[in-house]
Amino acid sequence: MQTNRPKSLFSGSGFFVLILLFVMSTGSLKADERYWFFFTDKGPVTLQKHHEAEAAGRISERAQARRVKSNPGAPLIDPSDWPVHSDYIAALQGLGIQPQIVSRWLNAVSAVASPQQVHSAGQLPCIGHIQRVATFRKPLPDAALSREAAVRYSDTDYGTAFIQNDQVQIPALHKMGYLGQGVLIAVFDTGFRLNHEALDSMKVVAQYDFINNDFVTDNQAGDPNSQINHGTWVLSVIAAEQKGKMIGAAPKAEFLLAKTEDVSQEIEAEEDHWIAAAEWAEGLGADIITSSLGYIDWYTYSDMDGNTAPITRAADLAVKKGIVVVTSAGNEGNGPWQYVSAPADGDSVLAIGAVDRTGNLASFSSRGPTYDGRIKPDIVTMGVGVTCIAVPPAEGTGSGYMTFSGTSAACPIAAGAVALLLCAHPQLQPMEIVTALRTTASRNQQPDNDYGWGLVQSLTAYRALMPAVEIPKEIQLLSIYPNPLRGDGSQILTVQLDLVKETRVEIVLFNMLGQKVGDLFQGPVLAGKGRMISMTIPNDLKKRLGSGTYFMQVQYGGRVDYRAVTLLSGFSMTR
Repeated sequence: MQTNRPKSLFSGSGFFVLILLFVMSTGSLKADERYWFFFTDKGPVTLQKHHEAEAAGRISERAQARRVKSNPGAPLIDPSDWPVHSDYIAALQGLGIQPQIVSRWLNAVSAVASPQQVHSAGQLPCIGHIQRVATFRKPLPDAALSREAAVRYSDTDYGTAFIQNDQVQIPALHKMGYLGQGVLIAVFDTGFRLNHEALDSMKVVAQYDFINNDFVTDNQAGDPNSQINHGTWVLSVIAAEQKGKMIGAAPKAEFLLAKTEDVSQEIEAEEDHWIAAAEWAEGLGADIITSSLGYIDWYTYSDMDGNTAPITRAADLAVKKGIVVVTSAGNEGNGPWQYVSAPADGDSVLAIGAVDRTGNLASFSSRGPTYDGRIKPDIVTMGVGVTCIAVPPAEGTGSGYMTFSGTSAACPIAAGAVALLLCAHPQLQPMEIVTALRTTASRNQQPDNDYGWGLVQSLTAYRALMPAVEIPKEIQLLSIYPNPLRGDGSQILTVQLDLVKETRVEIVLFNMLGQKVGDLFQGPVLAGKGRMISMTIPNDLKKRLGSGTYFMQVQYGGRVDYRAVTLLSGFSMTR
């Protein structure tokens, strides 16, 4: 596992058009509650050039490239990137209000304030709007949680995770070589413990604790023992890689880890941590934000309109900046609330509902529509009895596995599917991914407010996103290269075929005596001219092979072709 710290964190805020009124959330004022204080603007226009220069220096090259891809021709920096005007922050501090989170995107700060301070702040000319900070909803239905060790499928590398992945066609994309390589996923949750065998090869680019404002996302002094449980479970659904026990949905992706949810309080956490984390992740170049949580406290159903909750506005803005935002629909389906929670109500946010292994809707999965009548959730994945790692002890290396349930468990499966699509099609913009997943899901012809557009079909979405290809008139083996092949691992063996339709291809290696020495490839290949299958010789096979000439058998579409392949130095026969 590789880790390194980000060079900078969050500061400043962003631009939002707000009604210039002092508006309070419903409910009576109580002492020392947490509020959002929204400002009317970013300060004098004379500061614009300074703001643009400051913002440009803060955004990473990766984030800049993602923005250019997602908004070609648009300015690289916009007012949402400008910092919050320092004089406005000072005005609040003059009232004894100390900002805890400063949001550039929302042009706002969150802070604890008394009723009198809130009233006084409302009289300031720079304040356009004030509302309570929403609180985190418990992410799991208690009755659905199982701590029993999962039964393992020893005949597959996925273990019991094969069910949750195969239901949405993820293994099919893995066989094609798409494992999330090159995709940066930001996971926002309660915290993470990483000393587990299945996370040993995971690459963490950066991590940050937005509760304690430090770089430690594991438990710290004062945290309950359960603080890191949920985040660790969720992360493993995407990132795990332990053959024979568990393979996650996108095990070769890279990760940003944000500790945003505090489970130690009766009010479990606030949405302002999520917004701060989103700005941090966007600046570091995240391609995906996945968060298994939702916010409804202080809100009514009429607020689930995609435009009211600050977290929803921030999530939609992240999408505008080029990030695919994936979030749980919520676990309120069989409760009094019933509907999706924020930010799942966002029109650009991919809201994930939960089904069981047979594809039937989980009773707890939150329903739509949004208050303004849009269909939610967007799609569903398995959220009942989902395989994850068991949280390891503080010392040593964990090796246990278990299951958990909730739309919290469904969300990371969907995020993994998004990562595979971006791995295969890195040029795609967020809404192209969202549209592809909706229009290829199992109920795309008749979407509803229980299943949305239906169960994710990753392979079908991948095919729908493929550019038009030229179909040859006949099938044929075109070439095998490089030939000779060096054994030092620096070269990849490629077979090129013309295929008139999708075809299962099997590639086997034989020695000069006609004895089979290894299987190199088995799986479907799409139709098209010059389709390429790229392979590396597995290390265990390489140890058994000597330098010399071998025969490669390529079986496809009822045909069998043979080619001689020469293996050079680096292949050494074991004695």
